Amino acid sequence: DLVSRPVRMEVYISKEDFKKYFASSNKNARNTVAGILRRKEYTNDIKRLSYVAYNILGSNEDEECQLIWLESLGFNVVPYQKINNDNKEEIFNTMEEWSKNLSYETDGVVIKANRFNANEVYGSTGHHPNNMIAYKFKSAVEKTILRSIEWSYGKNKVTPVAVFDPVELGGTTVNRASLHNLNIVRNLNIKIGKEVLVTKKNEIIPQIIYCDSAVSEEFKNVKCPKCGHKLKERDNGELYCSNVECSGQILEDAIRMSSKEGLDIKGLSEETWKAILKEKDEDFIPFMIISEANHFLENPDKNRHYGLTSKMWTKICQAISVASENVSMDKFLVACNVPLLGRTASKEISKFCDYDMQNFWKLRTKFDTIDGIGKAICENINENILTISNCEQFVTFRKVEKEKTTPGYNVAYKIAITGTLSKPRSHFVQLIESKGWTVSSSIPSNTHYLLCGENAGSKKDKA
Repeated sequence: DLVSRPVRMEVYISKEDFKKYFASSNKNARNTVAGILRRKEYTNDIKRLSYVAYNILGSNEDEECQLIWLESLGFNVVPYQKINNDNKEEIFNTMEEWSKNLSYETDGVVIKANRFNANEVYGSTGHHPNNMIAYKFKSAVEKTILRSIEWSYGKNKVTPVAVFDPVELGGTTVNRASLHNLNIVRNLNIKIGKEVLVTKKNEIIPQIIYCDSAVSEEFKNVKCPKCGHKLKERDNGELYCSNVECSGQILEDAIRMSSKEGLDIKGLSEETWKAILKEKDEDFIPFMIISEANHFLENPDKNRHYGLTSKMWTKICQAISVASENVSMDKFLVACNVPLLGRTASKEISKFCDYDMQNFWKLRTKFDTIDGIGKAICENINENILTISNCEQFVTFRKVEKEKTTPGYNVAYKIAITGTLSKPRSHFVQLIESKGWTVSSSIPSNTHYLLCGENAGSKKDKA
Protein backbone atom coordinates (compact mmCIF):
# COMPACT_ATOMS: atom_id res chain seq x y z
CA ASP A 1 0.00 0.00 0.00
CA LEU A 2 2.94 2.35 0.64
CA VAL A 3 4.86 1.81 -2.60
CA SER A 4 4.81 4.29 -5.51
CA ARG A 5 2.67 6.95 -3.80
CA PRO A 6 3.27 10.72 -3.58
CA VAL A 7 4.73 12.02 -0.32
CA ARG A 8 3.54 15.20 1.39
CA MET A 9 6.29 17.39 2.80
CA GLU A 10 6.67 20.78 4.45
CA VAL A 11 9.55 23.03 3.34
CA TYR A 12 11.19 25.32 5.91
CA ILE A 13 14.25 27.39 6.65
CA SER A 14 16.06 27.00 9.96
CA LYS A 15 16.06 29.81 12.50
CA GLU A 16 19.84 29.99 12.24
CA ASP A 17 19.94 30.30 8.43
CA PHE A 18 17.09 32.81 8.35
CA LYS A 19 18.85 35.03 10.88
CA LYS A 20 22.20 34.69 9.09
CA TYR A 21 21.16 35.12 5.45
CA PHE A 22 17.67 36.67 5.21
CA ALA A 23 16.58 38.53 8.37
CA SER A 24 17.80 41.93 7.18
CA SER A 25 15.80 41.90 3.93
CA ASN A 26 12.78 39.66 4.61
CA LYS A 27 9.80 39.98 6.94
CA ASN A 28 9.48 36.37 8.13
CA ALA A 29 10.78 32.87 7.44
CA ARG A 30 7.55 31.57 5.91
CA ASN A 31 7.35 34.30 3.26
CA THR A 32 11.06 33.85 2.54
CA VAL A 33 10.58 30.14 1.81
CA ALA A 34 7.53 30.79 -0.36
CA GLY A 35 9.42 33.41 -2.37
CA ILE A 36 12.39 31.11 -3.00
CA LEU A 37 10.13 28.27 -4.15
CA ARG A 38 8.24 30.53 -6.58
CA ARG A 39 11.37 31.63 -8.42
CA LYS A 40 11.44 30.34 -11.97
CA GLU A 41 15.22 30.08 -12.10
CA TYR A 42 17.59 28.21 -9.80
CA THR A 43 19.40 30.29 -7.16
CA ASN A 44 21.78 29.32 -4.37
CA ASP A 45 19.12 30.24 -1.83
CA ILE A 46 17.44 26.89 -2.53
CA LYS A 47 20.35 25.27 -0.65
CA ARG A 48 19.18 27.00 2.53
CA LEU A 49 15.85 25.18 2.52
CA SER A 50 15.08 21.93 4.31
CA TYR A 51 12.01 19.71 4.50
CA VAL A 52 10.14 17.24 6.70
CA ALA A 53 7.89 14.51 5.28
CA TYR A 54 4.65 13.85 7.15
CA ASN A 55 2.23 11.82 5.03
CA ILE A 56 1.94 9.30 2.17
CA LEU A 57 -0.89 10.49 -0.05
CA GLY A 58 -3.77 8.00 -0.27
CA SER A 59 -2.28 5.49 2.16
CA ASN A 60 -4.59 3.51 4.47
CA GLU A 61 -1.82 2.77 6.98
CA ASP A 62 -1.86 4.48 10.38
CA GLU A 63 0.13 7.69 10.79
CA GLU A 64 3.01 6.18 12.77
CA CYS A 65 3.46 3.37 10.24
CA GLN A 66 3.73 5.94 7.43
CA LEU A 67 6.38 7.96 9.29
CA ILE A 68 8.42 4.84 10.12
CA TRP A 69 8.30 3.70 6.50
CA LEU A 70 9.32 7.15 5.20
CA GLU A 71 12.23 7.34 7.63
CA SER A 72 13.41 3.87 6.60
CA LEU A 73 13.58 5.13 2.99
CA GLY A 74 15.82 8.04 3.99
CA PHE A 75 13.27 10.85 4.29
CA ASN A 76 13.52 13.44 7.05
CA VAL A 77 10.23 13.08 8.91
CA VAL A 78 8.32 15.50 11.09
CA PRO A 79 9.02 15.12 14.85
CA TYR A 80 6.05 13.58 16.66
CA GLN A 81 4.85 12.21 19.98
CA LYS A 82 2.23 9.55 20.63
CA ILE A 83 -0.58 10.64 22.95
CA ASN A 84 -2.50 8.23 25.20
CA ASN A 85 -4.50 8.47 28.41
CA ASP A 86 -1.36 8.13 30.53
CA ASN A 87 0.67 10.95 29.01
CA LYS A 88 -1.85 13.29 27.36
CA GLU A 89 -1.92 15.86 30.17
CA GLU A 90 1.85 16.10 30.34
CA ILE A 91 2.21 16.42 26.55
CA PHE A 92 -0.49 19.07 26.19
CA ASN A 93 1.02 21.13 28.99
CA THR A 94 4.53 21.03 27.51
CA MET A 95 3.85 21.16 23.73
CA GLU A 96 4.50 24.87 23.29
CA GLU A 97 7.72 24.76 25.33
CA TRP A 98 8.83 21.64 23.40
CA SER A 99 8.27 23.40 20.07
CA LYS A 100 10.66 26.20 21.03
CA ASN A 101 13.55 23.73 20.86
CA LEU A 102 12.84 22.93 17.19
CA SER A 103 15.29 24.30 14.63
CA TYR A 104 12.48 26.15 12.80
CA GLU A 105 9.54 28.41 13.64
CA THR A 106 6.10 26.86 14.21
CA ASP A 107 2.77 28.26 15.40
CA GLY A 108 1.22 24.99 16.60
CA VAL A 109 0.93 21.25 16.13
CA VAL A 110 -1.41 18.87 14.29
CA ILE A 111 -3.18 16.18 16.29
CA LYS A 112 -4.09 13.06 14.28
CA ALA A 113 -6.04 9.87 14.90
CA ASN A 114 -3.43 7.11 14.60
CA ARG A 115 -5.52 4.31 13.11
CA PHE A 116 -5.70 2.18 9.98
CA ASN A 117 -8.04 3.28 7.19
CA ALA A 118 -8.60 6.72 8.79
CA ASN A 119 -9.63 8.33 5.48
CA GLU A 120 -12.63 6.03 5.15
CA VAL A 121 -13.53 6.04 8.84
CA TYR A 122 -13.52 9.84 9.29
CA GLY A 123 -14.05 11.04 5.72
CA SER A 124 -12.89 14.44 4.49
CA THR A 125 -14.04 17.86 3.35
CA GLY A 126 -13.04 19.47 0.06
CA HIS A 127 -10.14 21.05 1.96
CA HIS A 128 -8.73 18.48 4.42
CA PRO A 129 -9.13 14.99 5.96
CA ASN A 130 -11.28 14.79 9.10
CA ASN A 131 -8.91 12.57 11.12
CA MET A 132 -6.82 15.54 12.25
CA ILE A 133 -7.10 18.95 13.88
CA ALA A 134 -4.69 21.90 14.13
CA TYR A 135 -3.83 23.03 17.66
CA LYS A 136 -2.50 26.61 17.58
CA PHE A 137 -0.32 28.08 20.29
CA LYS A 138 -1.39 31.30 21.97
CA SER A 139 -0.25 34.28 19.90
CA ALA A 140 1.68 37.21 21.34
CA VAL A 141 -0.34 40.40 21.90
CA GLU A 142 1.06 43.96 22.00
CA LYS A 143 -0.44 47.36 22.92
CA THR A 144 -0.07 50.33 20.59
CA ILE A 145 -1.84 53.53 19.48
CA LEU A 146 -4.04 53.69 16.36
CA ARG A 147 -2.93 56.70 14.32
CA SER A 148 -5.02 56.63 11.14
CA ILE A 149 -7.19 54.63 8.73
CA GLU A 150 -6.15 54.16 5.10
CA TRP A 151 -8.31 52.74 2.31
CA SER A 152 -7.13 49.87 0.11
CA TYR A 153 -8.77 48.99 -3.22
CA GLY A 154 -9.09 45.36 -4.35
CA LYS A 155 -11.43 42.47 -5.18
CA ASN A 156 -14.56 44.55 -5.75
CA LYS A 157 -14.29 46.34 -2.43
CA VAL A 158 -12.44 49.07 -0.57
CA THR A 159 -10.95 47.88 2.70
CA PRO A 160 -10.14 49.97 5.81
CA VAL A 161 -6.54 49.46 6.94
CA ALA A 162 -5.46 50.47 10.44
CA VAL A 163 -2.12 52.28 10.77
CA PHE A 164 -0.61 52.23 14.27
CA ASP A 165 2.67 52.81 16.09
CA PRO A 166 5.10 49.98 15.20
CA VAL A 167 5.24 46.92 17.48
CA GLU A 168 7.33 43.72 17.48
CA LEU A 169 5.34 40.53 16.89
CA GLY A 170 6.77 37.10 16.09
CA GLY A 171 10.19 38.49 15.28
CA THR A 172 8.91 41.16 12.86
CA THR A 173 7.90 44.82 13.10
CA VAL A 174 4.29 45.58 12.11
CA ASN A 175 2.42 48.90 11.89
CA ARG A 176 -0.62 48.05 9.72
CA ALA A 177 -3.56 45.65 9.90
CA SER A 178 -6.62 45.15 7.69
CA LEU A 179 -10.00 45.82 9.34
CA HIS A 180 -11.85 44.13 6.42
CA ASN A 181 -15.17 46.04 6.60
CA LEU A 182 -17.17 48.64 8.55
CA ASN A 183 -19.03 45.99 10.58
CA ILE A 184 -15.72 44.95 12.15
CA VAL A 185 -14.83 48.62 12.70
CA ARG A 186 -18.11 49.06 14.60
CA ASN A 187 -17.90 45.81 16.56
CA LEU A 188 -14.38 46.66 17.79
CA ASN A 189 -15.28 50.32 18.44
CA ILE A 190 -12.29 51.38 16.35
CA LYS A 191 -11.34 54.99 17.14
CA ILE A 192 -8.32 56.93 15.87
CA GLY A 193 -5.98 57.96 18.70
CA LYS A 194 -7.09 55.15 21.03
CA GLU A 195 -5.06 52.25 22.42
CA VAL A 196 -5.44 48.93 20.54
CA LEU A 197 -4.28 45.34 21.06
CA VAL A 198 -2.54 43.77 18.07
CA THR A 199 -1.69 40.13 17.43
CA LYS A 200 -0.83 37.92 14.46
CA LYS A 201 -3.51 35.56 13.16
CA ASN A 202 -1.84 32.16 12.65
CA GLU A 203 1.44 33.96 13.42
CA ILE A 204 1.30 35.56 9.95
CA ILE A 205 -1.43 38.18 9.49
CA PRO A 206 -1.51 41.28 11.78
CA GLN A 207 -4.92 41.72 13.42
CA ILE A 208 -6.48 44.18 15.87
CA ILE A 209 -8.46 42.31 18.54
CA TYR A 210 -9.42 45.16 20.91
CA CYS A 211 -9.75 48.95 20.95
CA ASP A 212 -10.01 50.93 24.18
CA SER A 213 -13.00 52.99 23.06
CA ALA A 214 -16.71 53.13 23.86
CA VAL A 215 -17.76 54.25 20.35
CA SER A 216 -16.42 53.65 16.86
CA GLU A 217 -15.16 56.11 14.30
CA GLU A 218 -17.87 57.24 11.86
CA PHE A 219 -17.05 56.81 8.18
CA LYS A 220 -20.00 58.31 6.29
CA ASN A 221 -18.34 60.02 3.35
CA VAL A 222 -15.45 57.77 2.41
CA LYS A 223 -14.30 58.31 -1.17
CA CYS A 224 -12.83 55.80 -3.59
CA PRO A 225 -9.00 55.98 -3.50
CA LYS A 226 -8.95 55.41 -7.29
CA CYS A 227 -11.59 57.77 -8.72
CA GLY A 228 -12.79 59.93 -5.80
CA HIS A 229 -16.46 58.89 -5.98
CA LYS A 230 -18.36 58.39 -2.71
CA LEU A 231 -18.36 54.73 -1.70
CA LYS A 232 -21.48 52.65 -1.01
CA GLU A 233 -21.90 50.07 1.74
CA ARG A 234 -23.16 46.49 1.37
CA ASP A 235 -25.21 44.70 4.05
CA ASN A 236 -22.08 42.94 5.33
CA GLY A 237 -20.29 46.25 5.91
CA GLU A 238 -18.09 46.09 2.82
CA LEU A 239 -17.53 49.36 0.97
CA TYR A 240 -17.49 49.45 -2.82
CA CYS A 241 -17.26 51.94 -5.67
CA SER A 242 -20.33 52.06 -7.93
CA ASN A 243 -18.64 54.20 -10.59
CA VAL A 244 -18.52 52.01 -13.73
CA GLU A 245 -15.71 54.18 -15.10
CA CYS A 246 -13.52 53.77 -12.00
CA SER A 247 -9.99 52.75 -13.06
CA GLY A 248 -9.70 50.46 -10.05
CA GLN A 249 -12.96 48.69 -10.88
CA ILE A 250 -12.00 48.22 -14.53
CA LEU A 251 -8.65 46.70 -13.52
CA GLU A 252 -10.38 44.34 -11.06
CA ASP A 253 -12.81 43.30 -13.81
CA ALA A 254 -9.89 42.66 -16.17
CA ILE A 255 -7.93 40.57 -13.67
CA ARG A 256 -11.01 38.50 -12.81
CA MET A 257 -11.87 37.95 -16.47
CA SER A 258 -8.45 36.47 -17.31
CA SER A 259 -8.01 34.55 -14.02
CA LYS A 260 -7.99 30.75 -13.73
CA GLU A 261 -11.54 30.79 -12.37
CA GLY A 262 -12.61 33.02 -15.27
CA LEU A 263 -11.50 32.56 -18.88
CA ASP A 264 -8.02 31.39 -17.78
CA ILE A 265 -6.01 33.43 -20.30
CA LYS A 266 -2.35 32.44 -20.13
CA GLY A 267 0.15 35.30 -20.01
CA LEU A 268 -2.37 38.11 -19.51
CA SER A 269 -0.99 39.30 -16.16
CA GLU A 270 -1.99 42.22 -13.97
CA GLU A 271 1.00 44.25 -15.19
CA THR A 272 0.04 43.63 -18.83
CA TRP A 273 -3.53 44.71 -18.07
CA LYS A 274 -2.24 47.93 -16.50
CA ALA A 275 -0.28 48.70 -19.68
CA ILE A 276 -3.34 47.96 -21.84
CA LEU A 277 -5.74 50.04 -19.75
CA LYS A 278 -3.44 53.09 -19.92
CA GLU A 279 -4.29 53.37 -23.62
CA LYS A 280 -8.05 52.70 -23.34
CA ASP A 281 -10.88 55.20 -23.11
CA GLU A 282 -13.57 55.15 -20.41
CA ASP A 283 -16.01 53.10 -22.52
CA PHE A 284 -13.65 50.11 -22.62
CA ILE A 285 -14.69 46.84 -20.96
CA PRO A 286 -12.10 44.04 -20.51
CA PHE A 287 -13.98 41.59 -22.76
CA MET A 288 -13.25 43.94 -25.68
CA ILE A 289 -9.65 42.68 -25.62
CA ILE A 290 -11.00 39.49 -27.27
CA SER A 291 -12.05 41.40 -30.39
CA GLU A 292 -8.76 43.29 -30.40
CA ALA A 293 -6.77 40.06 -30.12
CA ASN A 294 -8.67 38.40 -32.97
CA HIS A 295 -8.24 41.52 -35.13
CA PHE A 296 -4.49 41.58 -34.38
CA LEU A 297 -4.07 37.93 -35.36
CA GLU A 298 -5.82 38.60 -38.67
CA ASN A 299 -4.06 41.91 -39.34
CA PRO A 300 -0.88 42.21 -37.22
CA ASP A 301 -0.27 45.80 -36.14
CA LYS A 302 3.41 46.34 -35.47
CA ASN A 303 2.80 49.61 -33.61
CA ARG A 304 0.53 48.39 -30.83
CA HIS A 305 2.08 45.85 -28.49
CA TYR A 306 1.62 47.72 -25.17
CA GLY A 307 5.35 47.69 -24.48
CA LEU A 308 5.74 43.97 -25.24
CA THR A 309 7.70 42.41 -28.05
CA SER A 310 5.74 41.45 -31.15
CA LYS A 311 6.35 37.77 -30.41
CA MET A 312 5.10 38.01 -26.82
CA TRP A 313 2.01 40.06 -27.74
CA THR A 314 1.17 37.60 -30.53
CA LYS A 315 1.40 34.73 -28.05
CA ILE A 316 -0.95 36.52 -25.61
CA CYS A 317 -3.42 37.28 -28.42
CA GLN A 318 -3.43 33.62 -29.40
CA ALA A 319 -4.16 32.67 -25.78
CA ILE A 320 -7.00 35.24 -25.63
CA SER A 321 -8.52 33.92 -28.85
CA VAL A 322 -8.41 30.29 -27.68
CA ALA A 323 -9.83 31.14 -24.22
CA SER A 324 -12.83 32.94 -25.76
CA GLU A 325 -13.92 29.82 -27.68
CA ASN A 326 -15.86 26.92 -26.19
CA VAL A 327 -16.46 28.78 -22.89
CA SER A 328 -18.53 27.09 -20.18
CA MET A 329 -21.34 29.23 -18.78
CA ASP A 330 -20.12 29.06 -15.15
CA LYS A 331 -16.61 30.33 -16.05
CA PHE A 332 -18.16 33.11 -18.14
CA LEU A 333 -20.27 34.28 -15.18
CA VAL A 334 -17.19 34.32 -12.94
CA ALA A 335 -15.31 36.30 -15.62
CA CYS A 336 -18.06 38.98 -15.57
CA ASN A 337 -16.94 39.79 -12.00
CA VAL A 338 -20.38 40.36 -10.49
CA PRO A 339 -19.95 40.96 -6.73
CA LEU A 340 -20.63 37.80 -4.65
CA LEU A 341 -21.06 35.71 -7.82
CA GLY A 342 -18.08 33.41 -7.33
CA ARG A 343 -17.22 29.96 -8.65
CA THR A 344 -19.70 28.01 -6.51
CA ALA A 345 -22.70 30.32 -7.11
CA SER A 346 -21.92 30.51 -10.85
CA LYS A 347 -21.84 26.73 -11.09
CA GLU A 348 -25.19 26.37 -9.28
CA ILE A 349 -26.86 28.94 -11.53
CA SER A 350 -25.38 27.29 -14.63
CA LYS A 351 -26.70 23.87 -13.55
CA PHE A 352 -30.11 25.45 -12.96
CA CYS A 353 -30.01 26.84 -16.53
CA ASP A 354 -28.66 23.59 -18.08
CA TYR A 355 -25.50 25.56 -18.96
CA ASP A 356 -27.48 27.50 -21.57
CA MET A 357 -27.29 31.32 -21.61
CA GLN A 358 -30.70 31.54 -23.28
CA ASN A 359 -32.13 29.92 -20.15
CA PHE A 360 -30.15 32.43 -18.05
CA TRP A 361 -32.20 35.26 -19.48
CA LYS A 362 -35.47 33.33 -19.22
CA LEU A 363 -35.00 32.09 -15.64
CA ARG A 364 -33.07 34.91 -13.92
CA THR A 365 -36.13 35.96 -11.90
CA LYS A 366 -36.17 32.46 -10.33
CA PHE A 367 -32.53 32.28 -9.20
CA ASP A 368 -33.59 32.91 -5.59
CA THR A 369 -35.15 29.41 -5.57
CA ILE A 370 -31.69 27.84 -6.03
CA ASP A 371 -30.19 26.43 -2.83
CA GLY A 372 -27.35 28.71 -1.70
CA ILE A 373 -28.29 31.65 -3.97
CA GLY A 374 -29.50 34.41 -1.71
CA LYS A 375 -31.13 37.79 -2.15
CA ALA A 376 -27.82 39.68 -2.29
CA ILE A 377 -26.49 37.62 -5.22
CA CYS A 378 -29.76 38.05 -7.15
CA GLU A 379 -29.69 41.82 -6.57
CA ASN A 380 -26.09 42.04 -7.76
CA ILE A 381 -26.95 40.07 -10.91
CA ASN A 382 -29.83 42.45 -11.65
CA GLU A 383 -27.62 45.50 -11.04
CA ASN A 384 -25.02 44.12 -13.47
CA ILE A 385 -27.36 42.67 -16.08
CA LEU A 386 -26.20 45.15 -18.76
CA THR A 387 -22.57 44.22 -18.09
CA ILE A 388 -23.32 40.50 -18.51
CA SER A 389 -25.19 41.20 -21.75
CA ASN A 390 -22.34 43.32 -23.13
CA CYS A 391 -19.74 40.67 -22.27
CA GLU A 392 -21.75 37.79 -23.75
CA GLN A 393 -21.23 38.96 -27.34
CA PHE A 394 -17.45 38.44 -27.17
CA VAL A 395 -17.39 34.69 -26.43
CA THR A 396 -18.78 31.49 -27.92
CA PHE A 397 -20.25 29.06 -25.44
CA ARG A 398 -19.63 25.37 -25.04
CA LYS A 399 -22.48 23.19 -26.19
CA VAL A 400 -23.55 21.02 -23.27
CA GLU A 401 -25.37 17.84 -24.15
CA LYS A 402 -28.04 16.93 -21.67
CA GLU A 403 -27.23 13.73 -19.81
CA LYS A 404 -29.31 10.73 -20.67
CA THR A 405 -31.61 9.93 -17.79
CA THR A 406 -31.32 6.48 -16.27
CA PRO A 407 -34.63 4.57 -16.32
CA GLY A 408 -36.33 5.12 -13.00
CA TYR A 409 -34.26 8.23 -12.23
CA ASN A 410 -35.94 10.82 -14.43
CA VAL A 411 -37.01 13.12 -11.58
CA ALA A 412 -34.56 15.85 -10.55
CA TYR A 413 -34.73 15.07 -6.84
CA LYS A 414 -33.27 17.45 -4.25
CA ILE A 415 -31.97 15.53 -1.22
CA ALA A 416 -30.57 16.78 2.07
CA ILE A 417 -28.37 14.79 4.50
CA THR A 418 -28.25 14.89 8.29
CA GLY A 419 -26.81 12.89 11.16
CA THR A 420 -23.99 10.33 11.38
CA LEU A 421 -24.07 7.82 8.52
CA SER A 422 -22.42 4.44 8.02
CA LYS A 423 -19.91 5.96 5.58
CA PRO A 424 -18.45 9.46 5.06
CA ARG A 425 -20.89 12.08 3.79
CA SER A 426 -18.87 12.40 0.57
CA HIS A 427 -19.77 8.79 -0.31
CA PHE A 428 -23.50 9.57 -0.30
CA VAL A 429 -23.06 12.92 -2.05
CA GLN A 430 -21.26 11.17 -4.89
CA LEU A 431 -23.93 8.45 -5.07
CA ILE A 432 -26.77 11.00 -5.20
CA GLU A 433 -25.07 13.26 -7.77
CA SER A 434 -24.25 10.25 -10.00
CA LYS A 435 -28.02 9.95 -10.62
CA GLY A 436 -28.26 13.58 -11.69
CA TRP A 437 -29.88 14.62 -8.42
CA THR A 438 -28.89 17.54 -6.19
CA VAL A 439 -27.58 17.50 -2.61
CA SER A 440 -28.92 20.40 -0.57
CA SER A 441 -26.99 21.82 2.40
CA SER A 442 -30.20 23.12 3.99
CA ILE A 443 -33.93 22.26 3.91
CA PRO A 444 -35.63 24.60 1.39
CA SER A 445 -39.33 24.05 0.70
CA ASN A 446 -38.62 22.17 -2.53
CA THR A 447 -36.58 19.41 -0.84
CA HIS A 448 -37.84 15.93 -1.86
CA TYR A 449 -36.08 13.67 0.66
CA LEU A 450 -33.98 13.84 3.81
CA LEU A 451 -31.39 11.09 4.32
CA CYS A 452 -31.12 10.60 8.09
CA GLY A 453 -28.29 8.99 10.03
CA GLU A 454 -27.92 8.65 13.79
CA ASN A 455 -28.39 11.75 15.97
CA ALA A 456 -30.29 13.62 13.25
CA GLY A 457 -30.98 17.10 14.55
CA SER A 458 -32.70 20.33 13.45
CA LYS A 459 -32.86 19.36 9.77
CA LYS A 460 -35.05 16.38 10.66
CA ASP A 461 -37.31 18.57 12.80
CA LYS A 462 -37.61 21.13 10.00
CA ALA A 463 -38.33 18.43 7.37
